[in-house]
Amino acid sequence: MSRKSVFVNKKGVVTLPDFFKRGFGVVRDGDVVHMNLPGFSLLSDIPNSTDKSVSYKVAQFLITHFHPDASHNAELVAELESEFVVPTLTNGGLVPHETIKDWLFWHGKKNDLVGGY
Repeated sequence: MSRKSVFVNKKGVVTLPDFFKRGFGVVRDGDVVHMNLPGFSLLSDIPNSTDKSVSYKVAQFLITHFHPDASHNAELVAELESEFVVPTLTNGGLVPHETIKDWLFWHGKKNDLVGGY
């Protein structure tokens, strides 16, 4: 199997960066989606027992990490989901913390950032 990604080492093993240091990272390996969310190494690890999609739950987690109050705004969560989460889950890649913080700032969510930033 040949996988090319900055997140796959020379032996073909997925090695995602630390979420808290770099941001939200994803590697797709066929139908398997590896990610670096704390507590979830695979997309399939996230329970899908509610009416919310798994990608919505990921977006809500990302917003909660930086601005807990904003995570209750369904429209904001859905917008982050469509702009960053779905494309990253679909194609793989990395969404740096700075990108999410800037996105929240431009959506009027500033000065309340948490997560050590």
